[in-house]
Amino acid sequence: METLDIGDYHSPRQRRDIELAARAFLRGKIGSQQVLRQVMSQSVKHGLDEFTQLEDRFILQIEATARTRKYHSVLRQEYQKVRQIQEMVPPSFLKNLEQKLLVEFAPTFIQGRNPSTGLIIIFLTSLNNFYLSNAVMAIPLLEKGYSLLFLKTERNSQFLNGIPGFGDTWSKSMVRLREFLKEKSLDYRVTGFSSSGYASILATLTLDPSNYVGFSVYGDLRLNSHLQAPRYFNKLVRNNTPEDMHRNLVEEAHGCKTPIKLFAGELDTLDVRHAEAFRSVKSATVEILPDGSHMTARDLFLADRAFAYLIASQIHDRLHIPSHLFTRIRRFDWASLLECRTKFWLSE
Repeated sequence: METLDIGDYHSPRQRRDIELAARAFLRGKIGSQQVLRQVMSQSVKHGLDEFTQLEDRFILQIEATARTRKYHSVLRQEYQKVRQIQEMVPPSFLKNLEQKLLVEFAPTFIQGRNPSTGLIIIFLTSLNNFYLSNAVMAIPLLEKGYSLLFLKTERNSQFLNGIPGFGDTWSKSMVRLREFLKEKSLDYRVTGFSSSGYASILATLTLDPSNYVGFSVYGDLRLNSHLQAPRYFNKLVRNNTPEDMHRNLVEEAHGCKTPIKLFAGELDTLDVRHAEAFRSVKSATVEILPDGSHMTARDLFLADRAFAYLIASQIHDRLHIPSHLFTRIRRFDWASLLECRTKFWLSE
C-alpha cells in the first residue's frame, strides 16, 4: 500500500499526495477528523478543486463551535482569494509555473515584463513555500511586471550553509548573488517569512536592496541571547549550521540604510519580542497585527495587504531610468512569459 505524505512541505509529491488523500477521504477510504482538517488546510494553499467537497464534509462531520466556525470561515476566505489569483492566468501556465516552483533546492528566476518595476528576491521557508503556494505568490507580482527570484533551502540549514544553486557557504552565495544581480541590472528588494526571515535580513545587510519586508522573522540566534530562538531553529538546525552564523542581526542592522518593514502577530509573543528588538534600528518600522498569529503572511494576504507591502517603495527614485524608456504593459502575455522568460539559474 502506498504511503501518502500530506505534511506542509511543498513539493510535486506533496501536492499529488494532497489530491490523492482528498479523493480517498471523499470516497470514504480514510475518515478521521484530523486528516480532514489537514487535507483541507493544504488543499486551500494550492487551490485544489476538491476543497469544496471537503468543505461540505467538514460542515456535516465537525461539531459547530465558535472555534470551528472561525476555522472554516478563514479557510473559505483563503480559498476564494487563492482561486481568484489562479484564475488570472491560463490553466496551462499555472500548471507549468507550479511544476517549476515546486522543484526542491533549485533557485527559480522569472524575468518580468517591465524592467522599471524591478526584482523581488524571495527567501522561501524550510517548507519550500511562503505559507501560500509559490505559484499563488508569484502570479500577482508577475502581473505587476516584477521579476522574481525564488531562493530555496535544505530543510535543516535555513540558508546558513549556503543558498542551493549559488554556493555551499553563505559567503560564496553572497558573491554569486551579487554577480547575478549585477548581470540582471534591476532594482531589487528582499523578503522573508518565518524560517527564512533570519537569512533574508542577513542578505539585506549584505546586498543593500531598495527595501526589505519581513513576516514573523527573528533576528538573534546567539546561543546565550536573551531572546529565545524560534521553535523551528531547533537543536538539529543549530548543530547543523556554522556557529559564526548565529549572530545578533539587530546590532548589525544599526548602520543599515535599507528601509526595513517587519510584521509580527500579537498572539505569538516570541515573534513580537524578536520584532520589537528592531525598533532600536533607525531604518526599521515594526507593525504588530492585532489578534495575529505566526502566520502573518496569511493574515496580511487575507486582508489584501501582503502584496501591497512587497511592491511599495521608492523604486523609481533609485532606478534613474528616463521615463520615456518605461514600458507600459496593456495586456499581460502569460504564454510568452512562460516560454521565453522563465528559467533556472544554477551555479556551475
